[in-house]
Amino acid sequence: MIVKSSPGVFKVGQVYQRGDLPIYITDTSGNPLDPYSVKYTLLYQPQQHYSDRPAVPCHPLVAGPCNRTPVKADLGEYYATGCAGECGQPGQWFAKWVLQEYFQGPLLEETFGFEVFDTAQYFPPGVGMAGRPSGCGAPQSPGPWCCRPNPCGCKNTRGW
Repeated sequence: MIVKSSPGVFKVGQVYQRGDLPIYITDTSGNPLDPYSVKYTLLYQPQQHYSDRPAVPCHPLVAGPCNRTPVKADLGEYYATGCAGECGQPGQWFAKWVLQEYFQGPLLEETFGFEVFDTAQYFPPGVGMAGRPSGCGAPQSPGPWCCRPNPCGCKNTRGW
């Protein structure tokens, strides 16, 4: 059983700490459990912006390395590390966790959404943010963002 307790609302650049993006793993009786393997991947969901209608979510994009090793905080408690809005994108984000309870056991996946806000900038409706993915992953202009579909050989991120 997997339990996540954080509301997951962050500001761009905020460093994740214990309790920010946690995953709590228990057995069927509710006792904390350390599985054989725990990994996570952070994903960002860009939006296609239109001038005449609301923005439409696109397929999630991998942000940074796949299958990262989380910090083990306690028995059955792990958390993701890094910075909110990694690569510089506010918006809808996901932590995709992959667990294996025992050696050669099945892989279990859980995905938790969270929001990253940039309150320092305002862009009028219909105007994108320079240097961040828009239009389902195509850059508006060259910028420091590093997110792209499957940069490190992860399974297809579409449809989960």
